[in-house]
Parts: sequence; structure tokens; C-alpha cells
Amino acid sequence: GTETGPESESEESQTQTGRTAFDGTAPGGRGADSLWDRVRNWFKPADSIPAFPGRPGDSGRIDGRRFSVGSPALKTADWTLHEGSLEGHTNLGIRLFKPGSAALAAELEGLGALARTDIPHAKVLAAAPGAGLLIQEGMVSRSLRAELAKGPFSEHQKNGLPELAAKLIRQGRTADLGPDNLFWDHWLGRWNIVSGVGFRPGGAWEVLSQMLGAGVPERAGFDPLDLLAALRGRLGPRSQAWAAVVSAAQREPGLRSLLEGLARRDADRPAPPRLSFTGAAPDKTLDNSVVAPAELSRRLGFDPLSVKGGVDLHADDPGKLNTRILRIQGRTGPPRVLKSAEARIIRNEVFLRKVVRRWFARYFEVPDALAVLDGYGSYMVMTYADGSTSWAGPVLSREQRVALAVLVHAFGVSDMNPGNLLFGKGRVTLLDFEQALGRRTPVPTRLGSTGLIDELPWVKSRERVPAEDFAAGIQDWREHLARPETRRELERMLAESGFSPAESAGLLAVFAANTADLQWTVQTDVEYAANELRQ
Repeated sequence: GTETGPESESEESQTQTGRTAFDGTAPGGRGADSLWDRVRNWFKPADSIPAFPGRPGDSGRIDGRRFSVGSPALKTADWTLHEGSLEGHTNLGIRLFKPGSAALAAELEGLGALARTDIPHAKVLAAAPGAGLLIQEGMVSRSLRAELAKGPFSEHQKNGLPELAAKLIRQGRTADLGPDNLFWDHWLGRWNIVSGVGFRPGGAWEVLSQMLGAGVPERAGFDPLDLLAALRGRLGPRSQAWAAVVSAAQREPGLRSLLEGLARRDADRPAPPRLSFTGAAPDKTLDNSVVAPAELSRRLGFDPLSVKGGVDLHADDPGKLNTRILRIQGRTGPPRVLKSAEARIIRNEVFLRKVVRRWFARYFEVPDALAVLDGYGSYMVMTYADGSTSWAGPVLSREQRVALAVLVHAFGVSDMNPGNLLFGKGRVTLLDFEQALGRRTPVPTRLGSTGLIDELPWVKSRERVPAEDFAAGIQDWREHLARPETRRELERMLAESGFSPAESAGLLAVFAANTADLQWTVQTDVEYAANELRQ
């Protein structure tokens, strides 16, 4: 999942003054009330809102649902913030506003603007502007101030700061990031902005000065250079957003000094590997094409579906219900692998084999194939690849790590566990592409110690893999994908693999979106792997 990408309309509503909204229902969004709505409203109890400033133990009702006011967490001239609950949902923020104050209207305007972005904030759950009530998501006991008082941050909390900064800077916005306006959401693993009043257009330094000032790095236990490196890793070193950070350094001596320190640290690293997208010819018989059953049998010299017996290559994977994979032996010739699955899976397999052969052959082998597309009766025959898997950790060169990250994320491959990498004779063979061609986005909130690291072989290592290793190769791929001839080749390969023109157009858009997010996605992979290594 992700929270990156262009600004988009959120489910959260903007609440109009004098109206009540609950759970993201936009006032006026449904048109005239239905008969059921009118009947329900007739019997619904009237709203009951405690008076400002509120006291622990107060309760009320909004939109027919009861809420309770808990311990006070923060007080300003215009409002008080309390811990609270709403119909059994706890850890909410309940704000009561001073009568006659214009602060709630300004608050709803700012939160409405935040709701139209991917910037994490405390979502509005209910509001009664006329009565001075605002109920928001958020864990009010976990403010930045409270977390700083506890001592060093967790790795997730440290990574959450550049995650938030990157989203603000990329959109040219800033916000109030003070210790009483950022709250750590443990379940989503992110820092939420609570008040939307300070959300406005702003420069990179307006964001970074709040995260790097007031002793935050020292109290949170992180190096400011690490925050900047993680920010650059998300934005991309050649992005316009990172250029805005560099530009701000020309005016801000403190930021300039930090960037100079980051440059010195970069100079001490080995140069990042570059990628070269060269091809290799497939097997002459199994040339990764879709053919008729008779043609497949002619090329093989036998009908693979008529072969008796065979060795089940997925006997150790009882969860593999949608495919069957057998090693078979014809009357003559080498052993082959027969994979039976629905057409969607076989198309993915054929297309990705074409991609690897065309552009990633310098780094990986694939078992070449011939395929027959026939709905749920589709199948493919592959060359049999010798080698061994490495569950202890893949033995990949730096170039192969970068190439694999680009391949997997750009083309949405979702199952690259160690059982799908075969090592032998100095080559790495990629075996399985059935779960592919989906949208891949950054995942900054993975849970630790789930075994997921086994499916990220490009960052799994006994030593930390630096994010800087991937930057040059990602840029190489972006430039390659942007070429018109690359797009034409992709269109041809998709058509040859059985995709319609409409499907191909949609997939080309997915590949472009995946590639745009590549830098950010790999940065979150690196951070997850580093946290696993520490544990």
C-alpha cells in the first residue's frame, strides 16, 4: 500500500459551518434526504455538546452517537484538547472550542485542505461547528513532545519524519510541525498532523527547520544527516523536490552545512552501480511466445499433456492451488517443466520472460518457454533449470541487487522469495512471475520479524545495504523507459503475450507509475531491511 502519488480527493469531508458531519460524510454530498433518512432523523436524539473548556467525565452525543471526554492533553486560548472515545473507539482527540471563536472554521478549512492530499493527518471523525466540537483520529497520549520526553525514538518513528517531510516538500507545502501538533500513530506507523491551521504553501526549509531545530535530533537520537539522506532517498537525488532542498541551502547556512556533510559522506562510499539494459536471444525452440497447441507439440516433438507421470515441483507448497508444475520427460531431448494455470498467470509469465531476456539478460537467466492460452486450461512448457536456492540469503552482486529491485518494482512482481531464485554456474535464474504487473508503491509501515525480508532479496544481507547503491541504476531505468522505442517494444511484447490494446495501455501506465515511485519504494525497502538487521 502507499500514501504517495499525486494529490487526490480523500474520503474525509470538509465540514461546513453550522452542519454536522460524521465518518467522512460530506454535507450536501448526497442530495435530498431519502424517506428512510427523514424517518431516522425524526427519532434520532438531539446533539448534546459539553460546554467549553470541558472536564474529564463529560459526555455528549453527536449524530446519534455518544462520546466521552477524558483527560486534558492541551489547552490554548481558543480550544482545549482532550483524550476521548466515540461509540467504543478510544484514543481519539476531542477538541472543544471557545464560544464565538473563529478558530474552528479555520481549523476545518485547513483539515479539509489536508484531506485532499496524501499528507498524514488526524482525520475528522465528527464535527459540530455551531456547537464548537471537533472529534479527530489520533493518539493524543503520543505527541511529539511526549515521545521526545521518553528518550530515543524507535526506528519507525525516526523514518516517519523524512516520510512526512518528503510529502510536504514534494507538494510545496509546510505545516505546524511543533511538538504539540505531531502525534505518533503506532498502528499506521506515521506522524499525524493534528491541527490544519498552519497548513499552507511553503518552502523546504520551513519544513526541515522544524524537524532539525529545538534539539529534536539530539533528543530523538538521530543524526540530521541520516534524515536528509532518507529524505533524498524518497524524493530522488535528481528530482525537482530535492532540487528545492538544495536551493534552500543557498539561503540557509545551517542547511548548507548539513548538505556539505552529506556530500562528504557520499564521497566516502563506493560509486553506485550503473545498469546496462542489454538483451540475449532466447532458446531457439522455446522462444517465449504464445502458440497453438499443435505448434507447441511440433516444436517439442511430443504432446506435453499426454506425458504420464512427472515430478511435482510444488509438492512442498500445499498453498499453491491455482497452478500445477511438473518436471516431465519426452521420448527424446532434455527434461522440461510443464506449468498449468489460468491464462492471466501464463500471460504474466511469458511477458516477464521477454522483459528479462530483452533488458536484464546481463544480470539474470530465465527458463525460456512456449505457452498456450486457453482460459483456465492454459499452460506453458519451460526449460528445466539446474541450481540451488539460498534461504540463508541470496548471493547477489551490487549490480544484481539494483537490477532486481528495478525489475521487481517497475513490473509489479510480488513473489520474489528465495525459492524463486536459483543459483548455479555463476548465474542467477529467476523462476516465477505469476504474481506480476501490479501497482507497486512505497510501504513505510511494514511490521518487523514477519519473514517478509525473505521476499526482498535485493536488500536482504548480513550487512546493511545502503539506499545510495540504487540511485544511479534507478535513474538509468527511468531514462530507458522514457525512450519511445522502449514503449514500442513493451507494446509489442504485451501484444505477443496475449494482452489486448486496452490492457496494454493500462499496463504501460502502471509501469510508468511504478517507475516514478521507484526511488521512494526502494528507500522504504532499505529501511525495513536495516531494522530487521538490527533486530
